[in-house]
Amino acid sequence: MKYLVAVLIILLSVGTLLAQGTDTVTTVLSRGWNMFSTSLVADPVSIPLQLRGQIPSFSMGSGPTGEGSFIYRYDPTISEFRVPANFRLFDGYFLWSTFDSTEVAISGYSVEGDTFLVLPYYGSGWNLVGNPYTVPLSWTAIWLSSLNMQRVYFYWEENQMKFYDPLFPWLSTGEDWVPVCRAFWVRVLCPENGTLNFTLLDRMKATIPEPSWEFVGRFTVSRAGFADASNIIATSYLALDGADELDCQKPLFELPDASVPLFAYLDGEGPLCVDAKNSSGEPTWRLVVTGESGPAILSWDIVCPEGYRVDVHDVIRNVIINPLDATEYSFSKGDCDYVFEIHLVRMLGAEGELAPDRFSLEVFPNPFNSSVRIYYNVPEREDFSLEVLNISGELVAVLDCASPSGYAVWNADGNPTGVYFVRLVSSDVSLVKKVLFIK
Repeated sequence: MKYLVAVLIILLSVGTLLAQGTDTVTTVLSRGWNMFSTSLVADPVSIPLQLRGQIPSFSMGSGPTGEGSFIYRYDPTISEFRVPANFRLFDGYFLWSTFDSTEVAISGYSVEGDTFLVLPYYGSGWNLVGNPYTVPLSWTAIWLSSLNMQRVYFYWEENQMKFYDPLFPWLSTGEDWVPVCRAFWVRVLCPENGTLNFTLLDRMKATIPEPSWEFVGRFTVSRAGFADASNIIATSYLALDGADELDCQKPLFELPDASVPLFAYLDGEGPLCVDAKNSSGEPTWRLVVTGESGPAILSWDIVCPEGYRVDVHDVIRNVIINPLDATEYSFSKGDCDYVFEIHLVRMLGAEGELAPDRFSLEVFPNPFNSSVRIYYNVPEREDFSLEVLNISGELVAVLDCASPSGYAVWNADGNPTGVYFVRLVSSDVSLVKKVLFIK
């Protein structure tokens, strides 16, 4: 019923905006899967009548999820791809082309005024929608009237997922406009309706915060011609640890023929492609690489503020990489997920090195729900210990420290939720940090 109401609202909003007479839009498909929309009210609505003769060997498959179909529509009510029979305005499709530069023309009635699309929340919240106009549409001309709508769009092009994000325009992998006949992904973030407002005049802009980004890095994972560059980390005073409105989640979905051979995401409250954290702390990110096994490359583009160091930790091989000294890192993915940890470290000395004659103690994350990393530095030749105490001052753990600088991990499983104290003790120095353990 909710979906039917949304369709009726769309029809009412568009019905008085159609131009008189028929129009035609033309787009050029590349070889493989293309994210496609009609950019007008198709006439005839029948997909076989519109496409047969234009795409060689065009097939509709058999059944709603028929194998071998050349076209699929994502059904948000069941979070699955289905084979559609008719074209609809606002709908996005995956359309297969066997050859490069396949020209496709769609006939119908163009939309000439402002219109809107109501998106009910279903399942994961993802919706595949299309540009409803016969002209390219600036992203700023798509107004998100609901705070629970994600402020980013994704599309599939050249065998990779690209995106445009108004918060990170300089790091976006896609263009800042939506071409004619282009479909894109948008997401409703919580179980309420969301609304997209479309306008031909660039006068309705989303209200977007303008955070002051301090640290920004893009991490690209590539393999065998496939690349996933939508893995961005940043710090801002507006951001929170975990997912918030400054984070942008990427869709994890399968294409109609096969899954993407290699896919990476930042581990947060969901698969984040942009993970922003508060700049007052020393954040750690986990970059998880999924997909098929084989050789792969991790590369990066980093803007690092003065007084910080970035460490990239290959968790599988236990290798620490300084991304400011190199541009890429080769690894071989096995059957399991491959994990990197990226840590932003506040420097204590000059020229990007930890001061050798200084004591330091930092913990991250804080609060934590399983294990916490404890970063420490002591002058050489100093005897010291690293301890964990509970709120009553009782000793809970003594951590192994093999070198005078580095980090130790305390796994709090088996301990009750509450406040704990991490203490670095030497002959004449005692440093204490408070941490909160939440199961």
